[in-house]
Amino acid sequence: MKRKQILFTLLLIAGLCLVGAALVLQKHGVPDKTGGMLMGLGSGMFTASAATLLTLRQERKNPAAARQNEISLKDERNIAMRNRAKALAGDVLQWAVLAAAWVAIGLGASLWIVLLAVGVFVAKSLLELYLLLQYQKTM
Repeated sequence: MKRKQILFTLLLIAGLCLVGAALVLQKHGVPDKTGGMLMGLGSGMFTASAATLLTLRQERKNPAAARQNEISLKDERNIAMRNRAKALAGDVLQWAVLAAAWVAIGLGASLWIVLLAVGVFVAKSLLELYLLLQYQKTM
């Protein structure tokens, strides 16, 4: 627990440093892409670390609730529900990517954008087929 707290505190500080670097570099004429990348990484690290530190604090304050959360994370029924939700989200995302390809065609976007979207669709379908065959062998 203490190691996690130290790690996420360091990540929080690193995130703040990246945000500060982005702000300083912006004034010195560094390209916007670099500043935007630093700002995005820094703010993401900061918020993720802050959220984790708050969660760790809540677990320390209320150990009974932390144990209950740990039990519910390992419960087979909850695992099955999470896996089913992930599978459905993957299906929805797959068709959304294909719809985006159609919209890109309709808007006259570059061919590489359309092919990239179709490639993602096909790659997800092939990965799904591969995993299905692997699971059928093992289960």
